[in-house]
Amino acid sequence: MKKLLAVDGNSIVNRAFYGVRPLSNREGLPTNALFGMVSILERNLEEVKPDFCAIAFDLKAPTFRHKMYDEYKAGRRPTPDDLLTQIPLAKELAAALGFTCLEKEGYEADDILGTLSAMAEKEDCEAYILTGDRDALQLISDRVHVLLATNTETVDFTNQCFFEKYGVKPSQFVDVKALMGDSSDHIPGVPGIGEKTALKLIAEFGSLDGVYEQLPVAKHTPSVRAKLEGGKDSAYLSQTLATICREVPLESVLNDYAYNGLDRARALALFQKFEFNAFIKRFGLAEAAPAEEAPQIEIGTIDAKGILGLSDTVAFDLCDGVGYLSNGNWIRKIENKDAVQVLLSREDLKIVCHDAKRVYKELEKEGIHWRGCAFDTMLGAYVLNAAENSFELARLAFQYAQMTVAAAPAHITAIFALYQALSAEIEKQGVANLMYEIEMPLAAVLADMELIGFQVNREGLAAYGKQLTEVSEALAERIYCFAGGEFNIQSPKQLGEVLFERLGLPHGKKTKTGYSTNAEVLEKL
Repeated sequence: MKKLLAVDGNSIVNRAFYGVRPLSNREGLPTNALFGMVSILERNLEEVKPDFCAIAFDLKAPTFRHKMYDEYKAGRRPTPDDLLTQIPLAKELAAALGFTCLEKEGYEADDILGTLSAMAEKEDCEAYILTGDRDALQLISDRVHVLLATNTETVDFTNQCFFEKYGVKPSQFVDVKALMGDSSDHIPGVPGIGEKTALKLIAEFGSLDGVYEQLPVAKHTPSVRAKLEGGKDSAYLSQTLATICREVPLESVLNDYAYNGLDRARALALFQKFEFNAFIKRFGLAEAAPAEEAPQIEIGTIDAKGILGLSDTVAFDLCDGVGYLSNGNWIRKIENKDAVQVLLSREDLKIVCHDAKRVYKELEKEGIHWRGCAFDTMLGAYVLNAAENSFELARLAFQYAQMTVAAAPAHITAIFALYQALSAEIEKQGVANLMYEIEMPLAAVLADMELIGFQVNREGLAAYGKQLTEVSEALAERIYCFAGGEFNIQSPKQLGEVLFERLGLPHGKKTKTGYSTNAEVLEKL
């Protein structure tokens, strides 16, 4: 059976915004909601493996519910500017991931999802609705799943799963909401009737109609009876407001939402703009990127005399102890160690390296002491974005210079191209002082520290390690004594069972993986 993945765009983007720490690119554009959304969509694409994909978004225009009830969704706090900025970009990203983006004036995203699920049912297709909003649970059927995103996991709600949790059928959920209302949407419900009572009433009488048909003879408490009598009109209004419309005029058929996979060029451009380098790697976009191939340059040789004739800027690196130079247009193998010495003694020549600290240390192994690197491309990338988790030459050259890196020693042309891109960006961002006055001198200091190292007392360390082991073993024995038996102390699952079941200590909510035994919980105990 074919599958449809239909996503509540506003719900998922909103959840991502509050669930991912603040992120931004070099231009200051907030990107945390976008990052979280891509993570969520990628995971669900992998798990569902859909044949059809669509993502629905709300529009600012009033819906039929607003026209029916002025107070609908009144009192909601305004959307943060950083989130508003990301919503149109989220639509672009979703489209690049292969989703058809849908919105319809007068209707909400929920209505579009309801219509898509109805469309799927008619086409003998299984629908999966991804959302963080419980309103969609009313859509569950034999062929419609609701993938409810929560703070800890995404729950696949089926008919059976829903009944086990709520004690009513998914089709009855609207009537539950009609009685209990919904403060987040400002749906009034019946004042004084909460979720527990609403579920009990619908489970007993089957529907909102059943509740009111049996009201004269039902054995309610005086308080509940009075609430139901006084809130009847509000209950039926709430039922209408809470019911998802499944007949939105989309003017399309299911095949219009066929999932054709990632739009690689579009996704790559957006990932580069937002600096989502992890996604470029995860989606395998770097290998197939339209980056310039490293130029095929013939490698010549340069001696000391030739080095004396150089001017301006050159990239320098060592490959198996042999020095190489490039100005982007040519590559030269340095003839011998004396020629390297001549190169490094030229204070008027700007020498560029990738990871200067590494180069300094490698030169020391060759008996050459030098600390004169003018620009370190690795440190340049770090200064521009210290939050990156990788500063490999290949990734940086691709990101900043749109260039693939050839094998050594031809890689040296990428160092030169990367220098040109990074040095210009550093000036633009106003961080030249940080780069040239702090980071570059510090690289020399760190190289010296690592080369010198420090002495250790091996016997003393071994003796101290033995002492710690003995203390650890003694503590473990005390723990087993208090626990009433041995167990794996390093296992959160076993530790939780001992603390909260065997010893009966107070605990938080138990999840699928067991009790939480993090530092905060243990400190409280």
